[in-house]
Amino acid sequence: MNDTIKERTIENGYTKGFVVGEGGVLKMDEGGGVSTATTAMYNAAWFAGLEFVQARAHSIWISRYKPGREATVSWDDFDMKFKNNTPNAIFIQAKMTDESITVTLWGDRQWQKVGSVFGEPSEKVPFKIIYSQEKDCRAQSGVDGFLIDVDRTFYRGGKVVKTETYTTRYKPSPTVICGVDPNPPKPIPTPTPTPSPSGEPSATPSVIVVR
Repeated sequence: MNDTIKERTIENGYTKGFVVGEGGVLKMDEGGGVSTATTAMYNAAWFAGLEFVQARAHSIWISRYKPGREATVSWDDFDMKFKNNTPNAIFIQAKMTDESITVTLWGDRQWQKVGSVFGEPSEKVPFKIIYSQEKDCRAQSGVDGFLIDVDRTFYRGGKVVKTETYTTRYKPSPTVICGVDPNPPKPIPTPTPTPSPSGEPSATPSVIVVR
C-alpha cells in the first residue's frame, strides 16, 4: 500500500488529518485519514479471499471500522500487503466520493463466498479521562481496550470449507477534556528525614562457640 500512496507529505499532495498519537490521543498530522483507503482495500482483499502478506490494525478501535477487520499503514514502519494467489491477473478499481471509498476487485472467483464471523470482545481495559491545556487540544470520547477474534470463512457448495482466525488486541483510548482538571491529583508529601544517631557507634562483639 505504501508504494502506491507514497510518503504522506505536503509535497506529495497530502493535507493534515487525524492520526493516532501517543497514548491513543488523536492529533492532526500530514496524511491523516489514509487508513480509510487502506481499510477499503483490505476489505476488498478479504472478501476476494486473497492472501494477506502484511497487515496491522489500528492500536485503538475507531468506531467507523469493523473491529478486527480493518488496517492501517505507517511510512517506513509497517504496511498493508496482500498476494494475488489466484491463477490470473486481478484488476483493482477504486471510486471515491465526498462520503465514501469503494474498492472493487475484478478477476476469477476462487470461492463461492467469503464471509466474516465476529467473536465477542473480551479482556476489556477501561479508558481513562485526561484533561489537557495544550493549545491544539481536541476533545475526544474514550473507548475501552479489548481483544477480539474474527473468523474469515471460505465457502464452496454452500458450506464452510476453510476458516482463518484473526486476533486483534486494541488498547484503550482516553476521553480527552480540554481544560483544567477540577480535581487535580494531590502532590505526594516529602517524608521528613530521620536524624542520624550522635556519638561513636559501638561494636557488637562476635561470639564463637567451639564444641
